[in-house]
Amino acid sequence: MVTGFNTNIEYQGEVYHVQTEHEGADYPIITTFLFKGGAALLSRKSSYLSCGCSELSQNDIKEWMKEQHKRILKELVAGKIPLLIKTTVTTAATVGGTI
Repeated sequence: MVTGFNTNIEYQGEVYHVQTEHEGADYPIITTFLFKGGAALLSRKSSYLSCGCSELSQNDIKEWMKEQHKRILKELVAGKIPLLIKTTVTTAATVGGTI
């Protein structure tokens, strides 16, 4: 049984960790997480029952996991995942020593 994939990847000078896991036949969901510094930035879940298949082999599940894992990596390096919201702070101009 394949339990997961883990990849560290550098993007724009920062290291991100992508983790994909499968919790077994009783829970037919594949979950991929994107972490930075231990903080989860994104999670994406997919049910392999959505394919309409009555049953998938362990190899089929492994391939599904690999594809989902690679998709997140590609989206990250393509800049398609918003990683943070930048805030611009404007300071008041000082006129005659007062604000």
